[in-house]
Order: sequence, then structure tokens, then C-alpha cells
Amino acid sequence: MKEYRVKVWRKAMKKEVTKEYQLSVQFLIALAVTGNIRHVNQAGMTQVLERLTGEKKALDLSAVADQVQKLESDNLDKATKMLAVMAMDDIPESELVRLAKHIKLDLTQHWKMDAEFLNLFTKSAIQLIAKSVGLDKAIGDGFGKLFNEKKEPLITALLAVEGFDYSATIPPVLMYK
Repeated sequence: MKEYRVKVWRKAMKKEVTKEYQLSVQFLIALAVTGNIRHVNQAGMTQVLERLTGEKKALDLSAVADQVQKLESDNLDKATKMLAVMAMDDIPESELVRLAKHIKLDLTQHWKMDAEFLNLFTKSAIQLIAKSVGLDKAIGDGFGKLFNEKKEPLITALLAVEGFDYSATIPPVLMYK
């Protein structure tokens, strides 16, 4: 579950940083000042540069600098923004959580309950999660009976509640603290 949760956080943070140039530059400066700039994913930035230039990455620093220098202003802004985005993949979890708290990351904008998530849990844990997001109230009297089903039909039924917003409430087990 921890691996899944951190993956959700990383994906959400990447989307947030991608949306706003100023935030990405602020994060980039913070990453550099705190020694976390080393977490910028080199392979990811290489892909970004190759996509923006339409060329393979040059072999030495001077030649790469020439490639970057040739970027149009808007592509240079994209590359700059992507530096902070690429750090979100490798930054330590504790630092990722600090940044998520700093921007008050709203996971409801980036995650929705699905079968992949629910399959990580036992039926009793699924019941607690379902209650924590209000599925018990949305289903009503038949909620308890659902848990007599096998796991797969149970999950299917929980995810088929008409009118229920599966992204409106984040289960506590998925929240960053």
C-alpha cells in the first residue's frame, strides 16, 4: 500500500508543478538550496531535451549547452519547468510530503477510488475504507450484505454506486501526513 500511496503523491505533485511555471521555478530553487537538486531525473530530462530539440542529446556538457542555447524561449521555459517535475520521481518521500503540505496538495483533483486501489486490501479493510469515504451512507441498508460477496464482486459493486463521487473524499490511508 505504501508504494501505491507514494506513487499517487508523486504523480499528483508532478501534475501540480507542471501546471504552474512560477511554482516549478520556486521548487527548483528550493531543491538547489537544500541539496535536493541531485534528485532531478537525468533520464527524464534527457527525454525532455530530445523532445524539445528534435535531436539526440549531445555527448558532452558543452555540446548539450549548445543544444539548450538553441531552444526557443517557450521551449526553454518548458525545459526549466520540467526540471522540478523530474525531481518529483526521485526526491525522498519525506521531502515530497513537505512539498505537498507546502502547496496544500488536493488529492481529490488527482485521484479517484478504483479497483486497483481496493484490490490492495482485505475485505475488512475495504469495509473501513468504504465507510471512511461515505459509501456506507450512499449504499444504505444493503451495505453490510455486500461484504458477504467474494472480493471481486464486492469491489465491482462498491465502484458502481450511482451518483457517488469517487474522487470527492480521500481515504485516510492515502493522505500525506
